[in-house]
Amino acid sequence: MLGGAGNLITNKPTQNYSAHGELEIGNYNLFRGEAALNVPVSDTVAVRGAFQTYRTGGYYKNGLQDNGQESGRAELLWKPDDRQQLLLEADIERLNYK
Repeated sequence: MLGGAGNLITNKPTQNYSAHGELEIGNYNLFRGEAALNVPVSDTVAVRGAFQTYRTGGYYKNGLQDNGQESGRAELLWKPDDRQQLLLEADIERLNYK
């Protein structure tokens, strides 16, 4: 019997500007891309957005096993002082499996 728990911890907005991007293209119409951007808006507010997409054409010419997914996340951090903070987060995901 297998069991366990998973804990996914995402990167939170910071007061440092940062950006990340990655792209992969391969056989069977494989396309994978991801990007993230962190922007400090003011001394107390920062935002971070991340997006990922994955598509593949599958192995059959009739369209079977074509797969794809898109996901995104946006976060806003308000930290007025060292003792208080408010983090708002929105996530979205779309799956397309045949």
